[in-house]
Amino acid sequence: MKTKTGVVNKLKSNRAFWIICVLFLAIQYFLCIHYGMKRDYLFCDEVYSYGLANSNEYTFLHPGENDEPLDNWVSGSYFSDYMNYCDEAFNYKAAYVNQERDVHPPLYYMLLHTVCRFFKEAGYSAIPGIVLNLIILAFVDIVLMYVAANLLESRWRGLAATVLWGISSVGISNCMLIRMYLLQTFEVLLFVAAHIYILKHKKKMTVPYFIMLAFTVFLGGLTHYYFYFFVAGLGLCVCIYLLSVKRVKEMFAYGFSLVAGLVCAIAVFPATIAHIFGYRGDYATKNLTGFSTRKFISYIGYVNKAYFAGLLPVILLIVIALIIVYIVSKFVIIHISLKREEHSIRYSVDVNRIDVNGKYTGTLSANALLFAAVVIADAILAFVGIQGSELVNARYIYSALPVFAIFMVWGMAKLLAVVAPVNYNVIIGVVCLILCAGSIKVNGVDWQYVTYPERKEAVEQMAGKNCIIVCHGDGKWNNIYAGINAFSVMDRCRYVYEDDLGELSDLTADCGDELYMAVINDPRFDKTEIQKDIKKIRKTTKYKNVEKTYDYAGIKIFRMTTK
Repeated sequence: MKTKTGVVNKLKSNRAFWIICVLFLAIQYFLCIHYGMKRDYLFCDEVYSYGLANSNEYTFLHPGENDEPLDNWVSGSYFSDYMNYCDEAFNYKAAYVNQERDVHPPLYYMLLHTVCRFFKEAGYSAIPGIVLNLIILAFVDIVLMYVAANLLESRWRGLAATVLWGISSVGISNCMLIRMYLLQTFEVLLFVAAHIYILKHKKKMTVPYFIMLAFTVFLGGLTHYYFYFFVAGLGLCVCIYLLSVKRVKEMFAYGFSLVAGLVCAIAVFPATIAHIFGYRGDYATKNLTGFSTRKFISYIGYVNKAYFAGLLPVILLIVIALIIVYIVSKFVIIHISLKREEHSIRYSVDVNRIDVNGKYTGTLSANALLFAAVVIADAILAFVGIQGSELVNARYIYSALPVFAIFMVWGMAKLLAVVAPVNYNVIIGVVCLILCAGSIKVNGVDWQYVTYPERKEAVEQMAGKNCIIVCHGDGKWNNIYAGINAFSVMDRCRYVYEDDLGELSDLTADCGDELYMAVINDPRFDKTEIQKDIKKIRKTTKYKNVEKTYDYAGIKIFRMTTK
Protein backbone atom coordinates (compact mmCIF):
# COMPACT_ATOMS: atom_id res chain seq x y z
CA MET A 1 0.00 0.00 0.00
CA LYS A 2 1.35 3.37 -1.01
CA THR A 3 1.82 5.92 1.72
CA LYS A 4 0.73 9.52 1.39
CA THR A 5 4.38 10.60 1.52
CA GLY A 6 5.31 8.17 -1.28
CA VAL A 7 2.53 9.50 -3.51
CA VAL A 8 3.61 13.10 -2.88
CA ASN A 9 7.24 12.33 -3.68
CA LYS A 10 6.23 10.56 -6.89
CA LEU A 11 4.12 13.55 -7.94
CA LYS A 12 7.04 15.88 -7.25
CA SER A 13 9.35 13.61 -9.21
CA ASN A 14 6.92 13.53 -12.14
CA ARG A 15 6.58 17.30 -12.04
CA ALA A 16 10.36 17.78 -12.07
CA PHE A 17 10.73 15.28 -14.90
CA TRP A 18 8.17 16.97 -17.15
CA ILE A 19 9.51 20.45 -16.36
CA ILE A 20 12.98 19.34 -17.49
CA CYS A 21 11.45 17.75 -20.61
CA VAL A 22 9.78 21.05 -21.50
CA LEU A 23 13.03 22.95 -20.88
CA PHE A 24 14.91 20.51 -23.11
CA LEU A 25 12.40 20.93 -25.94
CA ALA A 26 12.50 24.71 -25.58
CA ILE A 27 16.31 24.76 -25.80
CA GLN A 28 16.38 22.26 -28.67
CA TYR A 29 13.84 24.10 -30.81
CA PHE A 30 15.40 27.47 -30.01
CA LEU A 31 18.78 26.21 -31.24
CA CYS A 32 17.31 24.57 -34.34
CA ILE A 33 15.30 27.66 -35.29
CA HIS A 34 18.27 29.90 -34.53
CA TYR A 35 20.65 27.98 -36.77
CA GLY A 36 17.93 27.33 -39.36
CA MET A 37 17.23 31.05 -39.77
CA LYS A 38 20.93 31.69 -40.37
CA ARG A 39 21.01 29.46 -43.44
CA ASP A 40 21.47 31.41 -46.67
CA TYR A 41 22.94 28.69 -48.85
CA LEU A 42 21.76 25.26 -50.01
CA PHE A 43 24.30 22.68 -51.08
CA CYS A 44 23.64 20.76 -54.27
CA ASP A 45 21.90 17.73 -52.71
CA GLU A 46 19.47 20.01 -50.88
CA VAL A 47 18.58 21.65 -54.18
CA TYR A 48 17.99 18.13 -55.45
CA SER A 49 15.60 17.58 -52.54
CA TYR A 50 13.43 20.52 -53.58
CA GLY A 51 13.66 19.80 -57.30
CA LEU A 52 12.85 16.10 -57.03
CA ALA A 53 9.99 16.88 -54.64
CA ASN A 54 8.40 19.65 -56.71
CA SER A 55 9.46 19.62 -60.36
CA ASN A 56 6.85 18.21 -62.73
CA GLU A 57 8.74 19.12 -65.91
CA TYR A 58 12.37 18.23 -65.31
CA THR A 59 13.81 15.55 -63.09
CA PHE A 60 17.27 17.02 -63.52
CA LEU A 61 18.67 20.23 -64.92
CA HIS A 62 21.74 18.70 -66.50
CA PRO A 63 22.02 19.42 -70.22
CA GLY A 64 21.14 16.33 -72.15
CA GLU A 65 18.57 15.11 -69.62
CA ASN A 66 14.90 14.88 -70.52
CA ASP A 67 15.95 15.43 -74.14
CA GLU A 68 15.89 19.16 -73.50
CA PRO A 69 19.45 20.44 -73.10
CA LEU A 70 20.19 24.02 -72.18
CA ASP A 71 21.44 24.78 -75.68
CA ASN A 72 19.31 27.88 -75.72
CA TRP A 73 18.74 30.83 -73.43
CA VAL A 74 16.50 30.14 -70.44
CA SER A 75 15.23 32.58 -67.86
CA GLY A 76 16.19 32.50 -64.20
CA SER A 77 12.74 31.12 -63.46
CA TYR A 78 13.85 27.90 -65.20
CA PHE A 79 16.00 27.25 -62.13
CA SER A 80 13.74 28.68 -59.44
CA ASP A 81 10.67 26.83 -60.75
CA TYR A 82 12.61 23.59 -60.53
CA MET A 83 12.86 24.06 -56.79
CA ASN A 84 9.52 25.68 -56.02
CA TYR A 85 6.06 24.26 -55.59
CA CYS A 86 4.34 25.37 -58.81
CA ASP A 87 1.12 23.30 -58.85
CA GLU A 88 -2.36 24.34 -57.83
CA ALA A 89 -2.90 21.06 -56.03
CA PHE A 90 -0.67 18.40 -54.52
CA ASN A 91 1.24 16.55 -57.22
CA TYR A 92 2.76 13.50 -55.59
CA LYS A 93 3.08 11.78 -58.96
CA ALA A 94 5.87 14.19 -59.88
CA ALA A 95 7.85 13.32 -56.75
CA TYR A 96 7.26 9.61 -57.35
CA VAL A 97 8.33 9.71 -61.02
CA ASN A 98 11.35 11.87 -60.23
CA GLN A 99 12.55 9.32 -57.70
CA GLU A 100 12.11 6.51 -60.19
CA ARG A 101 14.67 8.36 -62.31
CA ASP A 102 16.88 9.11 -59.31
CA VAL A 103 18.39 6.66 -56.78
CA HIS A 104 16.28 7.08 -53.62
CA PRO A 105 12.80 6.01 -52.42
CA PRO A 106 10.05 8.68 -52.56
CA LEU A 107 8.58 9.05 -49.05
CA TYR A 108 10.73 11.96 -47.86
CA TYR A 109 10.22 13.85 -51.13
CA MET A 110 6.44 13.47 -50.88
CA LEU A 111 6.52 14.90 -47.37
CA LEU A 112 8.72 17.77 -48.51
CA HIS A 113 6.34 18.41 -51.42
CA THR A 114 3.49 18.65 -48.89
CA VAL A 115 5.29 21.24 -46.76
CA CYS A 116 6.39 23.23 -49.82
CA ARG A 117 2.70 23.68 -50.67
CA PHE A 118 2.47 26.12 -47.77
CA PHE A 119 5.62 28.02 -48.81
CA LYS A 120 4.93 28.55 -52.51
CA GLU A 121 6.70 31.90 -52.53
CA ALA A 122 9.75 30.78 -50.55
CA GLY A 123 12.08 30.75 -53.55
CA TYR A 124 15.67 29.79 -52.88
CA SER A 125 15.21 29.17 -49.16
CA ALA A 126 15.91 26.59 -46.48
CA ILE A 127 12.68 27.41 -44.63
CA PRO A 128 10.36 24.68 -46.07
CA GLY A 129 12.94 21.96 -45.49
CA ILE A 130 13.73 23.15 -41.97
CA VAL A 131 10.01 23.31 -41.11
CA LEU A 132 9.58 19.69 -42.24
CA ASN A 133 12.58 18.67 -40.14
CA LEU A 134 11.19 20.47 -37.08
CA ILE A 135 7.99 18.44 -37.43
CA ILE A 136 9.93 15.19 -37.81
CA LEU A 137 12.15 16.20 -34.88
CA ALA A 138 9.20 16.15 -32.48
CA PHE A 139 8.50 12.52 -33.40
CA VAL A 140 12.20 11.62 -33.10
CA ASP A 141 12.30 13.08 -29.58
CA ILE A 142 9.21 11.15 -28.46
CA VAL A 143 10.37 7.82 -29.87
CA LEU A 144 13.98 8.28 -28.72
CA MET A 145 12.77 9.02 -25.19
CA TYR A 146 10.60 5.88 -25.25
CA VAL A 147 13.41 3.70 -26.61
CA ALA A 148 16.12 5.08 -24.32
CA ALA A 149 13.99 4.97 -21.16
CA ASN A 150 13.12 1.32 -21.77
CA LEU A 151 16.55 0.11 -22.84
CA LEU A 152 18.21 1.94 -19.93
CA GLU A 153 15.36 1.03 -17.56
CA SER A 154 15.18 4.59 -16.26
CA ARG A 155 13.19 7.54 -17.55
CA TRP A 156 15.82 9.95 -16.21
CA ARG A 157 18.63 8.21 -18.05
CA GLY A 158 16.35 8.01 -21.09
CA LEU A 159 15.93 11.78 -20.89
CA ALA A 160 19.70 12.19 -20.54
CA ALA A 161 20.29 10.17 -23.73
CA THR A 162 17.66 12.21 -25.57
CA VAL A 163 19.30 15.44 -24.41
CA LEU A 164 22.76 14.15 -25.36
CA TRP A 165 21.59 13.58 -28.92
CA GLY A 166 19.01 16.36 -29.20
CA ILE A 167 21.00 19.45 -28.26
CA SER A 168 24.43 18.28 -29.30
CA SER A 169 26.08 19.16 -32.58
CA VAL A 170 24.90 15.77 -33.89
CA GLY A 171 21.16 16.26 -33.37
CA ILE A 172 21.02 19.90 -34.43
CA SER A 173 23.12 19.22 -37.53
CA ASN A 174 20.78 16.38 -38.53
CA CYS A 175 17.86 18.81 -38.27
CA MET A 176 19.66 21.39 -40.43
CA LEU A 177 20.19 19.06 -43.39
CA ILE A 178 17.36 19.14 -45.95
CA ARG A 179 17.64 15.50 -46.89
CA MET A 180 15.98 12.27 -45.78
CA TYR A 181 18.38 11.43 -42.95
CA LEU A 182 16.32 12.80 -40.05
CA LEU A 183 13.31 10.85 -41.30
CA GLN A 184 15.52 7.77 -41.53
CA THR A 185 16.64 8.41 -37.94
CA PHE A 186 13.01 8.43 -36.82
CA GLU A 187 12.28 5.16 -38.61
CA VAL A 188 15.32 3.39 -37.14
CA LEU A 189 14.10 4.37 -33.67
CA LEU A 190 10.50 3.46 -34.56
CA PHE A 191 11.61 -0.04 -35.57
CA VAL A 192 13.34 -0.46 -32.20
CA ALA A 193 10.30 0.99 -30.39
CA ALA A 194 8.06 -1.64 -32.02
CA HIS A 195 10.28 -4.39 -30.59
CA ILE A 196 10.23 -2.79 -27.13
CA TYR A 197 6.44 -2.42 -27.24
CA ILE A 198 6.05 -6.11 -28.08
CA LEU A 199 8.55 -7.09 -25.37
CA LYS A 200 6.81 -5.02 -22.69
CA HIS A 201 3.53 -6.84 -23.21
CA LYS A 202 5.24 -10.17 -22.45
CA LYS A 203 2.74 -12.03 -24.55
CA LYS A 204 3.11 -14.26 -27.56
CA MET A 205 3.56 -12.21 -30.67
CA THR A 206 0.25 -11.98 -32.46
CA VAL A 207 -0.92 -10.72 -35.84
CA PRO A 208 -1.28 -7.03 -34.78
CA TYR A 209 2.34 -7.05 -33.62
CA PHE A 210 3.53 -8.53 -36.89
CA ILE A 211 1.57 -5.91 -38.83
CA MET A 212 3.21 -3.18 -36.73
CA LEU A 213 6.68 -4.54 -37.48
CA ALA A 214 5.90 -4.84 -41.20
CA PHE A 215 4.64 -1.25 -41.25
CA THR A 216 7.87 0.11 -39.73
CA VAL A 217 9.92 -1.79 -42.33
CA PHE A 218 7.61 -0.46 -45.03
CA LEU A 219 8.12 3.17 -43.94
CA GLY A 220 11.89 2.84 -43.53
CA GLY A 221 12.29 1.08 -46.88
CA LEU A 222 10.49 3.94 -48.62
CA THR A 223 12.89 6.44 -47.07
CA HIS A 224 16.42 5.05 -47.49
CA TYR A 225 17.76 1.71 -48.65
CA TYR A 226 20.41 1.57 -45.91
CA PHE A 227 17.53 1.10 -43.47
CA TYR A 228 17.28 -2.51 -44.63
CA PHE A 229 20.71 -3.24 -43.17
CA PHE A 230 19.49 -2.19 -39.72
CA VAL A 231 16.42 -4.38 -40.16
CA ALA A 232 18.61 -7.29 -41.22
CA GLY A 233 20.98 -6.86 -38.25
CA LEU A 234 18.29 -6.57 -35.58
CA GLY A 235 16.06 -9.13 -37.28
CA LEU A 236 18.84 -11.72 -37.39
CA CYS A 237 19.60 -11.25 -33.68
CA VAL A 238 15.91 -11.64 -32.76
CA CYS A 239 15.57 -14.75 -34.94
CA ILE A 240 18.62 -16.33 -33.28
CA TYR A 241 17.12 -15.63 -29.86
CA LEU A 242 13.71 -17.06 -30.78
CA LEU A 243 15.38 -20.13 -32.21
CA SER A 244 17.52 -20.60 -29.09
CA VAL A 245 14.44 -20.62 -26.83
CA LYS A 246 12.66 -22.96 -29.25
CA ARG A 247 9.98 -20.49 -30.33
CA VAL A 248 10.34 -21.61 -33.93
CA LYS A 249 6.84 -20.71 -35.11
CA GLU A 250 7.23 -17.17 -33.76
CA MET A 251 10.64 -16.93 -35.42
CA PHE A 252 9.17 -17.73 -38.83
CA ALA A 253 6.21 -15.41 -38.25
CA TYR A 254 8.58 -12.63 -37.14
CA GLY A 255 10.82 -13.12 -40.19
CA PHE A 256 7.77 -13.19 -42.45
CA SER A 257 6.56 -9.83 -41.06
CA LEU A 258 9.90 -8.19 -41.93
CA VAL A 259 9.88 -9.67 -45.42
CA ALA A 260 6.24 -8.59 -45.83
CA GLY A 261 7.24 -4.99 -45.06
CA LEU A 262 10.00 -5.21 -47.69
CA VAL A 263 7.65 -6.71 -50.28
CA CYS A 264 5.03 -4.01 -49.65
CA ALA A 265 7.65 -1.28 -50.05
CA ILE A 266 8.78 -2.79 -53.36
CA ALA A 267 5.17 -3.18 -54.51
CA VAL A 268 4.56 0.52 -53.86
CA PHE A 269 7.88 1.55 -55.41
CA PRO A 270 9.06 -1.13 -57.88
CA ALA A 271 12.02 1.02 -58.93
CA THR A 272 13.61 -0.17 -55.68
CA ILE A 273 14.91 -3.24 -57.51
CA ALA A 274 16.58 -1.21 -60.24
CA HIS A 275 18.05 1.17 -57.68
CA ILE A 276 19.51 -1.51 -55.43
CA PHE A 277 20.94 -3.52 -58.30
CA GLY A 278 21.78 -0.49 -60.45
CA TYR A 279 24.94 1.56 -60.61
CA ARG A 280 24.57 3.15 -57.15
CA GLY A 281 23.79 -0.19 -55.57
CA ASP A 282 26.73 -1.79 -57.34
CA TYR A 283 28.98 1.05 -56.20
CA ALA A 284 27.90 0.68 -52.56
CA THR A 285 28.30 -3.11 -52.71
CA LYS A 286 31.84 -2.82 -54.07
CA ASN A 287 32.71 -0.40 -51.26
CA LEU A 288 31.34 -2.82 -48.66
CA THR A 289 33.65 -5.58 -49.80
CA GLY A 290 36.72 -3.58 -48.84
CA PHE A 291 37.81 -1.79 -45.68
CA SER A 292 38.92 1.81 -45.60
CA THR A 293 40.91 2.73 -42.50
CA ARG A 294 40.97 6.33 -43.69
CA LYS A 295 37.18 6.52 -43.72
CA PHE A 296 36.83 5.09 -40.23
CA ILE A 297 39.44 7.46 -38.80
CA SER A 298 37.59 10.39 -40.37
CA TYR A 299 34.26 9.33 -38.88
CA ILE A 300 35.80 8.66 -35.47
CA GLY A 301 37.23 12.17 -35.62
CA TYR A 302 33.75 13.54 -36.35
CA VAL A 303 32.15 11.64 -33.47
CA ASN A 304 34.94 12.80 -31.19
CA LYS A 305 34.17 16.45 -31.95
CA ALA A 306 30.39 16.24 -32.39
CA TYR A 307 29.64 14.08 -29.34
CA PHE A 308 32.69 14.26 -27.05
CA ALA A 309 33.78 17.87 -27.71
CA GLY A 310 37.22 16.59 -28.76
CA LEU A 311 37.79 14.91 -25.38
CA LEU A 312 37.47 11.28 -26.51
CA PRO A 313 41.16 10.37 -25.92
CA VAL A 314 40.98 11.79 -22.37
CA ILE A 315 37.65 10.06 -21.71
CA LEU A 316 39.02 6.72 -22.94
CA LEU A 317 42.04 7.03 -20.62
CA ILE A 318 39.75 7.75 -17.66
CA VAL A 319 37.50 4.81 -18.57
CA ILE A 320 40.46 2.44 -18.86
CA ALA A 321 41.81 3.65 -15.51
CA LEU A 322 38.42 3.13 -13.83
CA ILE A 323 38.10 -0.34 -15.32
CA ILE A 324 41.57 -1.27 -14.01
CA VAL A 325 40.73 0.10 -10.56
CA TYR A 326 37.45 -1.82 -10.58
CA ILE A 327 39.09 -5.11 -11.56
CA VAL A 328 41.84 -4.72 -8.97
CA SER A 329 39.32 -3.84 -6.26
CA LYS A 330 37.38 -7.01 -7.01
CA PHE A 331 40.32 -9.33 -6.55
CA VAL A 332 42.72 -7.50 -4.24
CA ILE A 333 42.25 -5.92 -0.79
CA ILE A 334 44.71 -3.14 -0.10
CA HIS A 335 44.92 -1.77 3.46
CA ILE A 336 47.16 1.20 4.17
CA SER A 337 47.94 2.27 7.75
CA LEU A 338 49.99 5.19 9.02
CA LYS A 339 51.63 5.52 12.47
CA ARG A 340 53.19 8.76 13.65
CA GLU A 341 56.58 8.48 15.31
CA GLU A 342 58.84 11.10 16.82
CA HIS A 343 60.58 12.25 13.65
CA SER A 344 58.81 10.23 10.99
CA ILE A 345 55.69 8.47 9.89
CA ARG A 346 55.68 4.73 9.66
CA TYR A 347 53.46 3.23 7.05
CA SER A 348 52.37 -0.26 6.25
CA VAL A 349 50.60 -1.66 3.21
CA ASP A 350 48.79 -4.97 3.48
CA VAL A 351 47.88 -6.59 0.18
CA ASN A 352 45.65 -9.61 0.23
CA ARG A 353 44.39 -11.53 -2.76
CA ILE A 354 40.75 -12.48 -2.71
CA ASP A 355 39.94 -16.11 -3.28
CA VAL A 356 38.29 -16.08 -6.71
CA ASN A 357 37.27 -19.68 -6.69
CA GLY A 358 33.55 -20.13 -6.77
CA LYS A 359 30.53 -20.30 -8.95
CA TYR A 360 29.05 -17.10 -10.34
CA THR A 361 25.63 -17.06 -11.97
CA GLY A 362 23.41 -14.38 -13.36
CA THR A 363 20.58 -13.73 -15.77
CA LEU A 364 20.47 -11.79 -18.99
CA SER A 365 17.02 -10.24 -19.18
CA ALA A 366 15.08 -9.99 -22.40
CA ASN A 367 15.59 -6.21 -22.24
CA ALA A 368 19.36 -6.62 -21.95
CA LEU A 369 19.41 -9.01 -24.90
CA LEU A 370 17.35 -6.59 -26.98
CA PHE A 371 19.72 -3.74 -26.05
CA ALA A 372 22.68 -5.82 -27.22
CA ALA A 373 20.86 -6.68 -30.48
CA VAL A 374 20.05 -3.00 -31.10
CA VAL A 375 23.70 -2.02 -30.56
CA ILE A 376 24.84 -4.75 -32.99
CA ALA A 377 22.30 -3.64 -35.62
CA ASP A 378 23.32 -0.02 -35.11
CA ALA A 379 26.98 -0.93 -35.61
CA ILE A 380 26.05 -2.65 -38.89
CA LEU A 381 24.12 0.44 -40.00
CA ALA A 382 27.08 2.68 -39.18
CA PHE A 383 29.49 0.35 -40.96
CA VAL A 384 27.35 0.36 -44.11
CA GLY A 385 27.03 4.15 -43.97
CA ILE A 386 30.80 4.53 -43.66
CA GLN A 387 31.92 1.91 -46.14
CA GLY A 388 29.09 2.12 -48.65
CA SER A 389 29.14 5.88 -49.09
CA GLU A 390 30.81 7.56 -51.99
CA LEU A 391 32.06 10.43 -49.85
CA VAL A 392 33.21 10.89 -46.26
CA ASN A 393 30.32 12.83 -44.74
CA ALA A 394 28.67 12.72 -41.33
CA ARG A 395 25.17 12.48 -42.81
CA TYR A 396 25.76 8.82 -43.70
CA ILE A 397 25.91 7.87 -40.01
CA TYR A 398 23.32 10.34 -38.66
CA SER A 399 20.65 7.66 -38.25
CA ALA A 400 23.00 5.48 -36.16
CA LEU A 401 24.01 8.18 -33.69
CA PRO A 402 20.92 8.32 -31.39
CA VAL A 403 21.48 4.68 -30.38
CA PHE A 404 25.12 5.58 -29.79
CA ALA A 405 23.93 8.28 -27.37
CA ILE A 406 21.93 5.64 -25.50
CA PHE A 407 25.03 3.44 -25.35
CA MET A 408 27.08 6.37 -24.01
CA VAL A 409 24.62 6.97 -21.17
CA TRP A 410 24.59 3.23 -20.40
CA GLY A 411 28.38 3.27 -20.18
CA MET A 412 28.32 6.30 -17.89
CA ALA A 413 25.79 4.59 -15.61
CA LYS A 414 27.91 1.43 -15.36
CA LEU A 415 31.08 3.37 -14.54
CA LEU A 416 29.42 5.71 -12.05
CA ALA A 417 27.79 2.78 -10.30
CA VAL A 418 31.33 1.74 -9.32
CA VAL A 419 32.82 5.08 -8.30
CA ALA A 420 29.64 6.88 -7.13
CA PRO A 421 27.21 4.39 -5.59
CA VAL A 422 24.85 7.24 -4.64
CA ASN A 423 22.15 8.53 -7.01
CA TYR A 424 24.23 9.34 -10.09
CA ASN A 425 21.47 10.38 -12.52
CA VAL A 426 22.20 14.03 -11.77
CA ILE A 427 25.88 13.50 -12.59
CA ILE A 428 24.96 11.84 -15.88
CA GLY A 429 22.67 14.74 -16.76
CA VAL A 430 25.35 17.33 -15.99
CA VAL A 431 27.96 15.43 -18.03
CA CYS A 432 25.55 15.21 -20.98
CA LEU A 433 24.89 18.96 -20.86
CA ILE A 434 28.63 19.70 -20.72
CA LEU A 435 29.26 17.43 -23.70
CA CYS A 436 26.43 19.08 -25.65
CA ALA A 437 27.74 22.58 -25.05
CA GLY A 438 31.28 21.44 -25.79
CA SER A 439 30.27 19.70 -29.02
CA ILE A 440 28.67 22.86 -30.40
CA LYS A 441 31.69 24.89 -29.30
CA VAL A 442 34.23 22.50 -30.83
CA ASN A 443 32.41 21.13 -33.89
CA GLY A 444 29.81 23.84 -34.46
CA VAL A 445 26.64 23.02 -36.38
CA ASP A 446 26.99 21.48 -39.83
CA TRP A 447 25.38 22.85 -43.00
CA GLN A 448 25.69 26.47 -41.88
CA TYR A 449 28.00 27.76 -44.62
CA VAL A 450 29.21 30.55 -42.36
CA THR A 451 31.40 32.06 -45.08
CA TYR A 452 28.60 32.33 -47.64
CA PRO A 453 27.20 35.73 -46.49
CA GLU A 454 30.43 37.25 -47.79
CA ARG A 455 29.39 36.14 -51.29
CA LYS A 456 25.72 37.03 -50.95
CA GLU A 457 26.24 40.61 -52.09
CA ALA A 458 27.96 39.37 -55.26
CA VAL A 459 24.93 37.20 -56.05
CA GLU A 460 22.60 40.17 -55.55
CA GLN A 461 24.64 42.18 -58.07
CA MET A 462 24.09 39.45 -60.69
CA ALA A 463 20.32 39.85 -60.55
CA GLY A 464 18.80 40.56 -63.94
CA LYS A 465 22.05 39.91 -65.84
CA ASN A 466 22.94 37.38 -68.54
CA CYS A 467 25.18 34.40 -67.85
CA ILE A 468 26.88 31.68 -69.87
CA ILE A 469 27.73 28.39 -68.13
CA VAL A 470 30.88 26.88 -69.59
CA CYS A 471 31.13 23.10 -69.44
CA HIS A 472 33.01 20.11 -70.85
CA GLY A 473 31.68 17.31 -73.02
CA ASP A 474 27.98 16.50 -72.84
CA GLY A 475 27.65 18.31 -69.53
CA LYS A 476 25.59 15.62 -67.87
CA TRP A 477 27.49 15.91 -64.62
CA ASN A 478 28.26 19.57 -64.45
CA ASN A 479 26.95 20.49 -61.05
CA ILE A 480 24.85 23.57 -61.75
CA TYR A 481 22.92 22.90 -58.54
CA ALA A 482 25.72 24.36 -56.44
CA GLY A 483 25.26 27.67 -58.28
CA ILE A 484 21.48 27.73 -58.59
CA ASN A 485 21.37 30.53 -56.02
CA ALA A 486 23.01 32.75 -58.64
CA PHE A 487 21.43 31.32 -61.80
CA SER A 488 17.90 31.68 -60.45
CA VAL A 489 18.25 35.48 -60.11
CA MET A 490 19.77 35.95 -63.58
CA ASP A 491 17.73 37.32 -66.47
CA ARG A 492 18.99 34.60 -68.83
CA CYS A 493 21.41 31.66 -68.77
CA ARG A 494 22.64 29.08 -71.25
CA TYR A 495 25.22 26.37 -71.55
CA VAL A 496 28.21 26.91 -73.78
CA TYR A 497 30.44 23.96 -74.37
CA GLU A 498 34.14 24.66 -74.32
CA ASP A 499 34.51 23.62 -77.94
CA ASP A 500 31.88 26.24 -78.94
CA LEU A 501 33.51 29.26 -77.32
CA GLY A 502 34.58 30.41 -80.79
CA GLU A 503 30.89 31.02 -81.57
CA LEU A 504 30.32 33.00 -78.38
CA SER A 505 30.34 36.34 -80.19
CA ASP A 506 27.21 35.40 -82.15
CA LEU A 507 25.53 33.77 -79.14
CA THR A 508 25.96 36.89 -77.00
CA ALA A 509 25.29 39.56 -79.62
CA ASP A 510 22.27 40.91 -77.73
CA CYS A 511 23.78 40.66 -74.22
CA GLY A 512 24.90 44.27 -73.93
CA ASP A 513 28.09 45.54 -72.35
CA GLU A 514 28.06 43.18 -69.37
CA LEU A 515 28.01 39.39 -69.25
CA TYR A 516 28.72 36.80 -66.58
CA MET A 517 30.57 33.54 -67.16
CA ALA A 518 30.17 30.62 -64.74
CA VAL A 519 32.65 27.77 -64.52
CA ILE A 520 31.38 24.71 -62.71
CA ASN A 521 33.61 22.49 -60.61
CA ASP A 522 35.20 19.91 -62.85
CA PRO A 523 38.63 18.27 -62.53
CA ARG A 524 39.24 19.18 -66.16
CA PHE A 525 38.78 22.87 -65.35
CA ASP A 526 42.00 23.77 -63.60
CA LYS A 527 43.35 27.31 -63.32
CA THR A 528 45.31 27.00 -66.55
CA GLU A 529 42.28 25.74 -68.47
CA ILE A 530 40.11 28.59 -67.18
CA GLN A 531 42.72 31.18 -68.20
CA LYS A 532 42.89 29.62 -71.66
CA ASP A 533 39.11 29.93 -72.06
CA ILE A 534 39.12 33.53 -70.84
CA LYS A 535 41.84 34.35 -73.36
CA LYS A 536 39.73 32.83 -76.13
CA ILE A 537 36.68 34.86 -75.05
CA ARG A 538 38.68 38.10 -75.03
CA LYS A 539 39.99 37.34 -78.51
CA THR A 540 36.69 36.36 -80.15
CA THR A 541 34.14 38.61 -78.40
CA LYS A 542 33.66 42.23 -77.42
CA TYR A 543 34.24 41.39 -73.73
CA LYS A 544 37.82 42.42 -73.02
CA ASN A 545 37.77 42.87 -69.24
CA VAL A 546 37.26 39.84 -67.01
CA GLU A 547 37.25 39.72 -63.21
CA LYS A 548 36.25 36.95 -60.80
CA THR A 549 33.34 38.09 -58.63
CA TYR A 550 32.16 34.83 -57.04
CA ASP A 551 33.90 31.64 -55.92
CA TYR A 552 32.02 29.23 -53.67
CA ALA A 553 31.27 25.50 -53.45
CA GLY A 554 32.97 24.72 -56.72
CA ILE A 555 31.28 27.50 -58.73
CA LYS A 556 33.41 30.31 -60.13
CA ILE A 557 31.65 33.26 -61.76
CA PHE A 558 33.44 35.95 -63.75
CA ARG A 559 32.12 39.40 -64.70
CA MET A 560 32.95 40.29 -68.29
CA THR A 561 32.60 43.84 -69.65
CA THR A 562 33.40 45.63 -72.89
CA LYS A 563 35.29 48.42 -71.13
